[in-house]
Amino acid sequence: MEVSVYSYLTSDACDALQIQEAAENHSETKFVHAEDRVVRVVSAGNFTSSVGEKLDCNSGVLHSLSITGMTCFRCSNAICAAVKATPALAYTVNHGEGTGLFVLPRGIDVQLILSVIGSLLSGKFTATVVQ
Repeated sequence: MEVSVYSYLTSDACDALQIQEAAENHSETKFVHAEDRVVRVVSAGNFTSSVGEKLDCNSGVLHSLSITGMTCFRCSNAICAAVKATPALAYTVNHGEGTGLFVLPRGIDVQLILSVIGSLLSGKFTATVVQ
């Protein structure tokens, strides 16, 4: 699925929360990824916020993965830390559900993310694409 990733720079936690709440109430939002002072809204349609400074908007392909081997938040944090070094535009990992959503630029194969996840902690995690 083709999506857009809208990135906003926020001045404080209140601005970040306002953007997240607006995105969660937007019908075409797939997920929100907040890190440091940047909030990324992944949407199948247009998204705008009156809060924060819009940094950019990139398009990419949304990939849904099933991830086995995660037992706690540290597992999802380890995966996120490794994915941060890839060209992924945005991502979210849920250890409770054993899932992950990853937005990659067109032309980047999802196999990259599968390999990164599979290489962590001596192969503790296994990721597969959900159709």
